[in-house]
Amino acid sequence: MSREGIDIFSAQEKEIKNRTLSVSSRQSFTMIFIKKGAGTVNVDDHQYDFKAGKFFLLNTSLMYHFYAQDATLIIIQCPLSFIDQVRTEADRIETCENINKLNYIANNYHSQAGCIFRSEDDLQFAEALIHNIVREYTTLLNKDYLIIRQSISILLNLVARNLILSDTQELHENSTEFLIMKIISYIQKNIKNPGKTKVSTISEHFDVSKTYFGEFFKKNVGISYQDYLLEYRLKLVDTRLKFSTMRLKEIAQEMGFSDESHLSKIFKKHRGLSPSQYRSS
Repeated sequence: MSREGIDIFSAQEKEIKNRTLSVSSRQSFTMIFIKKGAGTVNVDDHQYDFKAGKFFLLNTSLMYHFYAQDATLIIIQCPLSFIDQVRTEADRIETCENINKLNYIANNYHSQAGCIFRSEDDLQFAEALIHNIVREYTTLLNKDYLIIRQSISILLNLVARNLILSDTQELHENSTEFLIMKIISYIQKNIKNPGKTKVSTISEHFDVSKTYFGEFFKKNVGISYQDYLLEYRLKLVDTRLKFSTMRLKEIAQEMGFSDESHLSKIFKKHRGLSPSQYRSS
């Protein structure tokens, strides 16, 4: 078994021939695209099949073990600050959207097993973007990191869109699972708007009794609605602390905490570390 060390920023192809390639994301986010071949990947004591066209966004806390007799992987690894190189206010908005997409992909139940592009056109587009990122990084003397960053932004959009397709195509429209998926998607979309995530508002939106909504949510999700809201907000805080240089005051304001002191208190209670300790860990 070999463990590959990857540069702070890199875009490269790796061949696997009858061996295991172990990759961890460490203090960055890492994308892996299966260019050709098929095999298995072991993640957190679970094994999944992979084949050409699958896309993985690695969880920073896990090690991924790819095994194949003959496969080629494209590995793109970016520093945490890469998507936070803000030049204008428009760039700041784009950065926040990219962070939201990263969080959605990382927490989607399909992502650990790899994203399958449901749209053939999106797959071809993603392949072109990935190959151009590798080309820009490996063959051009004057690397344009803005082009690379924008290509990654488009790639994240394609992956998020196809994960949503995966969610909806696998569920019957009138099933409880489909309703829960729509509720979760609604929460994620409106997490920064407290008015839209009130029980009275969300229960009316989905035509579920206000008095029954809490019981319905916990029965099907496994935790209470308020606990889910807080945990999802904290996951967004986690992502901003790790993937951006936003100040704690900005994060607190964006995520609906009364101030940074309130956020720090809640964060330490649930994460066991202060936000600054978490950011530097």
